[in-house]
Amino acid sequence: TPSCRTFEICLKFERSALSIPSRYGDLNGDDKINLLDLIALRKHLAKWSIEIDMNAADCNADGNINLLDLILMRKYLAKWNVTLGPQK
Repeated sequence: TPSCRTFEICLKFERSALSIPSRYGDLNGDDKINLLDLIALRKHLAKWSIEIDMNAADCNADGNINLLDLILMRKYLAKWNVTLGPQK
């Protein structure tokens, strides 16, 4: 939390921080979806103690983090015609 000089500055910071959604698939928060994210998801599913963005890990937005998310991310990284996020 940044040090705030006035309540107004703090309020602006809190609002902007809350309005930034997680990017599906970007588990490590580096603004990229790549092999590092895939590895992190595999470790999480294998019950390793690893810090990830749980919202971003739900690649198909079904409320569960499971093998379906891993499969979807692998297809995405292989450049299949898939999208991450809510499925149609």
